[in-house]
Amino acid sequence: MIPKKLQTAVLKELHATHVGVSKMKELAQAYCHWSTINKDIEAMCRNCQACSDIKNNPRKVELHPWEATTEPWARLHIDFAGPFLGYHFLILVDSYSKWIEVHPVRKAFTSTSTIQVLSGIFSRTKSSRIR
Repeated sequence: MIPKKLQTAVLKELHATHVGVSKMKELAQAYCHWSTINKDIEAMCRNCQACSDIKNNPRKVELHPWEATTEPWARLHIDFAGPFLGYHFLILVDSYSKWIEVHPVRKAFTSTSTIQVLSGIFSRTKSSRIR
């Protein structure tokens, strides 16, 4: 329990990094309490210009879908997954055919191992793309 005369100082300390209402309440619940703490936190954040400037209010943007591909291997989507069951995975998806290549390795991928895997994929598929 925080005495009335120290509550303002504690509020300022909780608010020092402008983490927002939810994080401030979470911090306060872990370390301190007084009867109006939630109301006081909300009022402090509501009256803070810095908090108002960075609060969760994302700008609305128009969605721009991917352009459709007209031939295989024109656009590839590549990502890493893992670790899962002791493996890391390089996942490649062809946007046209939806062909999936998954390459597991025991250790996390490095730039060198990624280049080796992609070189192998491209060398296997190169002859099928040549017309």
